[in-house]
Amino acid sequence: MRILICRNAWGHSDFGGAESMCINLAEAYKKKGHTVFIASGTRALLERSTQRGVSTQKVFRNPLLDYSGWRHVLLPVFFVGLGAATISYLVSIRRLRPDALHVHSRDDYISASIAARLLGVRRVIWTDHAELKIITQNTHSLLKGVPGKVVLWAQRFADAIITVSHKDKQQISANTHQRLQPSVIYNGVTEPETPKKSTDSYTFCFATRLNRQKGIYETLDAFQIVSKKLPNSTLLVNFDETTQNASDIRSYIRALNNPHIFVTHPYDDQAIWQGSIFVMPSYMEGMSLALIKACARKKAIITTGVGGTPEMLTDKKSALFVPTQDTKKLAETMHKLATSAHLRKSLGNEAHRNYYAKFRLEDAVNRYIQALS
Repeated sequence: MRILICRNAWGHSDFGGAESMCINLAEAYKKKGHTVFIASGTRALLERSTQRGVSTQKVFRNPLLDYSGWRHVLLPVFFVGLGAATISYLVSIRRLRPDALHVHSRDDYISASIAARLLGVRRVIWTDHAELKIITQNTHSLLKGVPGKVVLWAQRFADAIITVSHKDKQQISANTHQRLQPSVIYNGVTEPETPKKSTDSYTFCFATRLNRQKGIYETLDAFQIVSKKLPNSTLLVNFDETTQNASDIRSYIRALNNPHIFVTHPYDDQAIWQGSIFVMPSYMEGMSLALIKACARKKAIITTGVGGTPEMLTDKKSALFVPTQDTKKLAETMHKLATSAHLRKSLGNEAHRNYYAKFRLEDAVNRYIQALS
């Protein structure tokens, strides 16, 4: 089967869980004997796909993606962009001749799906990475939510719509009055090999896409409190220098002047091994790939119960949950976990059991291939 994966991130340098999942799926499809391409206009995704041996196809990406608030006056740009993207996909699909499209982002739900149907592609499926619940919020309003309305119209071209959590499925159905009927396939990662070099070199680890919504500022401020009580504790912050907010975060870390905060880049999954405790107090999530990776590595986790996270982790059993944007509570929880080796081991073992039961990449790939077929 020839499969075309379509994904455009919000920024050219953005590379998070959704982009990583696209490459993981492409590699897994290839191992099962399928021919796979990733179509994108996002520079970071194209570059990393090529680095990992995945064939790519550059397509048009609308440079303007946010039409909320006053930006609704720019909606003509949205429709012109959709036209350009549809033409771009028509050219790409005619050249690559895919049997199936696996679409992962808003504008591509529309343009790639239209192009696929015009050219007789046999199967089109959408995977939502926590976008649909946002863009369909105002579709009941006459003057709001125009991109969401167009996505709802375009669903007629999709054979299946998949969300990464039951929470997202429920919210989308509520927003759209049951017009969308998604199924759920959890994200997954491969079972990691234990590295030969030592692990748990740091007390805490924050290793994910670096932006405010991942709770990086709360993590840094909470560690300032914890490190005064536990002077030997350390925090590893691992991220990509290409991230839009990287320079601001670096400046903030320098201003803290804490010698026990260590910064490494580029982002590397192996960094998760280096912290005894994985910290990610996100404001919102779909089904976090970073948390799944931490579970696969038997890490004790501190996070928030947002999005699909409670479907992966249970508070006080496989992780410790804290309220969003609550630095004081986060610091208390970090201190509690840092001073209890028994609790860390218990949480880590239970998190790994959850990973093995529901979040292996192999399981996700088998279900996706069934959907694509």
